[in-house]
Amino acid sequence: CEFQDFEGSEHIGSLSTGLLERSKAQEYRSQVHLCVYGGVYGFKNLKLCVEPLMEGYRVGMQTGDIQHAMFNAIQHIKIGFISGQNLIELEKKVLMFGKEMTEYNQMTSYQLLLTIKQAVTD
Repeated sequence: CEFQDFEGSEHIGSLSTGLLERSKAQEYRSQVHLCVYGGVYGFKNLKLCVEPLMEGYRVGMQTGDIQHAMFNAIQHIKIGFISGQNLIELEKKVLMFGKEMTEYNQMTSYQLLLTIKQAVTD
C-alpha cells in the first residue's frame, strides 16, 4: 500500500491466506492474519477484519507466537473501536489483553494498548 497499489496488495493478501490454508501451517497463521487483516484488508471493510484478528490472537497464543498474538489483539481492539463496536465490551477486552501482555512481558504491546485504552475508556 506504500505505492497505493491496493489491488495488488489485496491480491498478495489473498494469495497469502490461500497458501496458509493449503499448507495447514498454523505456526504462521498469527503473522499472516496480522499482516493481511490488520493491514491489507483493513482498507476495504474493517468489520470483516475483526474476527480474523481475534483468530490470529488465539492461534498465536496456542502455537507460542506470543508477540504476534498480542499485536493481533491490539489491531482487533483498534479496528473494533474504529468500526463502532460496543465500548464496554472493548474495555473488557483491553483489560484482559493488558493483563496477558504484562504476564507474558510484552511491554511494547502493552504500551501500544495503553493509548487505545485511553480512547476506549473516555
